[in-house]
Amino acid sequence: MNQRGNYLIGEKLANEFRHIPARWMSTFSKPFDNPTLYMEIDRARAQSVGMQSRDVAQNVLVSLSSSFQTAPAFWLDPKNGVEYNVAVQEPQYRVDSYQALQNTPISGSMPVETSDSG
Repeated sequence: MNQRGNYLIGEKLANEFRHIPARWMSTFSKPFDNPTLYMEIDRARAQSVGMQSRDVAQNVLVSLSSSFQTAPAFWLDPKNGVEYNVAVQEPQYRVDSYQALQNTPISGSMPVETSDSG
């Protein structure tokens, strides 16, 4: 549970391992000092307007990174046959504060109503 303490122990071990003659590369794959954002979603309220927690998470993720993280899309150039990634992203200057992130419009995947006409 103590990420910082665990990181320091791992760093100490990695430094000691570097002195072993059978050389191997010891690195940490996840930086521990990156900013972290915790969000609480009122699931009952979200459900009352036809959304799920997933919808909120995906919309916030698009604001922080791009649509390629949640719904990858591609475009094939018919002239040269090269496939390109297509992504939608919120301009960084529009997400310049936590308040701006909280103001992210959220859209969900509303269920399609069917009628029994027939």
